[in-house]
Amino acid sequence: MTVNIMNEFGYGSIDAASYPSIIKWNAKTAKWSVRTQQEDNPEVHDATATMVWKEFEFPKQVAVDMPNFKKGWSLLEAGKAPNTVWSHYQDKMPEKPSDNHKSSFEVNILFKNEIGFTVFSSQAMTVLIGMQEFLTEYQEKKPDDIKVPVCTVVYEDIGTKHGPVTVPKFKIVKFIERPEKMVAMPINETPQPKQEEKQISKPKAEVDEEFDDDLDKAFADEDDDDLF
Repeated sequence: MTVNIMNEFGYGSIDAASYPSIIKWNAKTAKWSVRTQQEDNPEVHDATATMVWKEFEFPKQVAVDMPNFKKGWSLLEAGKAPNTVWSHYQDKMPEKPSDNHKSSFEVNILFKNEIGFTVFSSQAMTVLIGMQEFLTEYQEKKPDDIKVPVCTVVYEDIGTKHGPVTVPKFKIVKFIERPEKMVAMPINETPQPKQEEKQISKPKAEVDEEFDDDLDKAFADEDDDDLF
């Protein structure tokens, strides 16, 4: 009998090229970054390659895998991969593994440029609030549980006790059939390494909770956009 360990691991037919890159948002600098190999060659998947964060411009539109939006808990520690536990947004919140774990979300995003299939996650309070607004809009507008929203992103300045920060806000443009390249990742898995014009509103009320992610803690060792 032929054993398929990828099926046993829960990955099905996912190959290395389908596994998502990781993107992050820096609320202090208002910059997006993608974790990628130091040598810019998306065709090569080398587990020994040095991984770096590379800034990029967010396109006008992206497809967001809201049907598989995840909520849960994450722990970022120096030199270690993120420790996470997830559940589907419609299911019961998973048990918190430790006092050090923080509330978090994870969602897959598909770009029509060279970045391709990515995953976006955050435990920053300001980003969590923005994503809740997005999740509410999605639940109110979704035609079914299969189609995925195509979104644009606008940006909002928010005042915090640490100073002003910028928060991305996803806004739904339309719904489309699920793109073939948008792989449905298992709920309990965390991927490991391998603009529209900026719109700023007046700062809102103070937000005292933690407002920024530092994924470098976890990885310390290391043209036409309207296409949907």
